[in-house]
Amino acid sequence: MPNKVNVDGNELKRFRKESNVVMSRRELAERTGVPEYHIAQLESGRSPRAFPVVVEALARALLVEPTDIAPDYQPPIPRQLGRVHYDRQVIHQLLALSGMTQKEWADASGFSVSTAHSLLNREIPSADVELIYKAAKGLGIKAGDLSQPLSQPPAYGDREYLESAGTPLEDV
Repeated sequence: MPNKVNVDGNELKRFRKESNVVMSRRELAERTGVPEYHIAQLESGRSPRAFPVVVEALARALLVEPTDIAPDYQPPIPRQLGRVHYDRQVIHQLLALSGMTQKEWADASGFSVSTAHSLLNREIPSADVELIYKAAKGLGIKAGDLSQPLSQPPAYGDREYLESAGTPLEDV
């Protein structure tokens, strides 16, 4: 089951009251199937988190993007994709730019250091979709960004750049 995301209750309330489709909590609940009390809790901040499907339903009814009411929302990755290819150079570059070690990245991503090492060193870089999603989240990017080159990244292995950035070379 996908993780809950933070909902900006003030924005949710503002869009509900000021958008092109002004409606009461009850009307929004009827349109979305989200209980009225849950909408009230989201707006007040008493319960500031919701599943992505709830965010999507609320956004659709308010004619806004999910990120307008939940800034950290990311669309769920369809499970039928199975394995996907990724650009391990992007991971290397982001780790170098951030100064994050493999252990720090693994901890932020919620997987083991050996999994992090494996993702960085696979001959054919492909992995389970959920693992790529976690890896991207640990790096602070979206999963799709792992298949797109960074704009102006350093070349992987550029010792001069890495040393000037203070990156311990044994960590890359």
